[in-house]
Amino acid sequence: GKVESSSSGKGEKSSSSEGAAGSSSSEVVVGSSSSEKSSSSVAESSSSVESSSSEEPSSSSVVESSSSIVESCSSSEESSSSQQNVVLDSSYYDAEENTLKDFRDGRIYKTITIGSQIWMAENLKLQKFGTKNIKSFCYDNKSINCEQVGRLYIRSSAMDSAALFSKNSKGCGDIDKACSIVKPVRGICPQNWHIPDSLEWANLVDAVEGDKLNLRATNGWRETCYENPTNGKYGFDALPGYKDDTNFINNAANFWVGESTTRAMIISCWEQSTYIIYAARPEYAYSIRCIKDN
Repeated sequence: GKVESSSSGKGEKSSSSEGAAGSSSSEVVVGSSSSEKSSSSVAESSSSVESSSSEEPSSSSVVESSSSIVESCSSSEESSSSQQNVVLDSSYYDAEENTLKDFRDGRIYKTITIGSQIWMAENLKLQKFGTKNIKSFCYDNKSINCEQVGRLYIRSSAMDSAALFSKNSKGCGDIDKACSIVKPVRGICPQNWHIPDSLEWANLVDAVEGDKLNLRATNGWRETCYENPTNGKYGFDALPGYKDDTNFINNAANFWVGESTTRAMIISCWEQSTYIIYAARPEYAYSIRCIKDN
């Protein structure tokens, strides 16, 4: 299958091959299947029932048949339970619909092509993978904010320090020092997507006329932030809100950068066109925008 991606702005599209229509799948976590055990038990049960239907059934045959049926039933339940524990680490990018489906939690995100890059047009919302919780926050500790503007992640969560999904940034925890990484840093982005590095953020700003304020959403900011008439022009739709060590703050949108040192991209209310990637605090909680792998 072919996957469409656009080469500029919002509308132009070009074709590129991406395997099975943009889908990918790996790291399937699945419980052990007991179907063979169940089938064997049913066979044993059938044999026992045949014995009990003889002219003079023995009590031992009846007992064996009953035991086998119970074992078969138990095995079937075990197999069914195992199937419910399947967790897929995969994603599907639809270039025609401009959407990305993250099969880890089933969410579907809007995407946008700006310049030569394909970005998520929404902030990441992943909260857990299987039974593992990913440390993050909702703005003002209100779940509705997570649904509307995405979750806020500390750096170790954003970089996937625990290596749940990739070893490229393993051990990049919430300590303020450099760590060893291999780019691209997937972090906790969907498969085949990653946390943008400094150059990718710079290329994005260049593609929006060199003015990062063009990346802001048309709403969700203070009224004084709407002096720039091109808000929302490119569909990136950055929204304000982050968490420092104690408080939630809504005068800027901050995004983690996939670097070996603790860096963040800031799109604020008070700045003009100055492009800033700054030294961040690893314990602060910021948004994540993922960019598609080349």
